[in-house]
Amino acid sequence: MAMGILLIAIDQCIKVAVKLHMGLGEQIVVFDWFRIDFIENRGMAFGMEIGSKLLLSLFRIVAVGFIIWYIGKKIRQGRPLGFILILTMICAGAAGNIFDSLFYGQIFTESVPYGEPAQLVAWGEGYAPCSWDAWWTCSTSRSSMAPSPRGCRSGVENRLSSSRPCSTSPTLVSASAWRCF
Repeated sequence: MAMGILLIAIDQCIKVAVKLHMGLGEQIVVFDWFRIDFIENRGMAFGMEIGSKLLLSLFRIVAVGFIIWYIGKKIRQGRPLGFILILTMICAGAAGNIFDSLFYGQIFTESVPYGEPAQLVAWGEGYAPCSWDAWWTCSTSRSSMAPSPRGCRSGVENRLSSSRPCSTSPTLVSASAWRCF
């Protein structure tokens, strides 16, 4: 358990450092064989999407729960430490993605391709702010350009508005779906 928490902390520290110090699309060459590329995607690995952001978040939570259960089972079976460590790394990465999905749009400005790095901002002032009372309406509306109930606006309109209760997050949801966070 301690190893998983440590790996999540390392994962988040690296992601925050990249978000605050690199523009989207930039690359740092550490060694000839090791590079850090700043990319974001709309869903899971390789940009795959499974329905709504809510469905993807629930899938991630269930997957992390299953992996934790599986790790416990393998520890009780006396599997080698290396195997347990690899499973823990996979679980920590998946848990880190849950944190990214839920919080980054709340606390960072939007990353711009080859532009200024994102900035850390107060809670709810990020690129995908949301109020909890409007969450359900925003997350279930499917209109891509017309304003939805309770004032949710499309990503294009959000860029033109300084006070926005909800937005589409380019790194977290499809452009055609309304989302709050």
